[in-house]
Amino acid sequence: MGNVVSPNTWHSSVDTAGGEDPAPWMSTTVRSNRTFADHLVAKATGFRRINENTVVNQSKDPETTYGVKWSRGFCKGRHIFEIGFPTWMRGKHASVGIANESAPIYLHKSAALVGETKDSWGIDLVTSRTVHNGKEISKFPRGGQRKLPDRFYMYVDIPERKLLFGADGIFYGCAFSDMDIEGQTVYPMISATSPGAAVTMVYRGKGIIVTGPIRKTR
Repeated sequence: MGNVVSPNTWHSSVDTAGGEDPAPWMSTTVRSNRTFADHLVAKATGFRRINENTVVNQSKDPETTYGVKWSRGFCKGRHIFEIGFPTWMRGKHASVGIANESAPIYLHKSAALVGETKDSWGIDLVTSRTVHNGKEISKFPRGGQRKLPDRFYMYVDIPERKLLFGADGIFYGCAFSDMDIEGQTVYPMISATSPGAAVTMVYRGKGIIVTGPIRKTR
């Protein structure tokens, strides 16, 4: 099987909740054979892996934060991930974003782990703030939307050093720009504090611009 090309969620009536329009590369994705084996890696003992795409926080201590990373890191290209994290499972803190190899995967406190150090950039899904190096950068999402929904998309734009988010029919815009990731390999990452929290991450593919009809294989 060759590369698999598929349309994504954007259409002409998309709601630009963050005041920005989605980029053309977000409308179509391509996956190669080697990416179909990629999965979430639960190195921290607090998470238990259910399958390739889902983990559950099996810790009984809500004052400890555990993280999980995607198995493949990225140093180039534009990539789209679909994330499922029910709002009622997010507890005091839950975060999502990207991190390099040096970023910690657990903390002995309840915090937004993704963004806790200089090695990660994340959104605290509970407090609706972007976090980097342990500091709040801004509120997110913008435009009156209080929180990202139970299921949403994360767009990792390595050439432009941006991290963006959307959901079905909604584009929230850019959470981070000018990230210091040049020459680094970064990994999508999620953290949770709430015992029993179930989190899903699916790689939808590399964002591309297609001119003409979409063919399944290229």
